Amino acid sequence: MPDFSQIIEGLLTCNKCGACREVCPVFAQVGRESAVTRGRMALLESLLQNELELSGESVLPFSQ
Repeated sequence: MPDFSQIIEGLLTCNKCGACREVCPVFAQVGRESAVTRGRMALLESLLQNELELSGESVLPFSQ
C-alpha cells in the first residue's frame, strides 16, 4: 500500500476556511465545491478514511 503520510499531513494542516474558494478562477467558472482545493481535500479525506467508496464518480473531480 502506498505511503499516504504526506497527503494526510497536508489534509490536517488545512483549516478548511474556504478562502481559496473566494479567489479560485475554476470555482468562479463551474461553481462546484469539488472544483476547489478544499472540496478535493474533503473528498480525499473521505476516501482515505473509508467513509466513501472509491469509484469512477468519486475520483472524477481529481481529473478535471
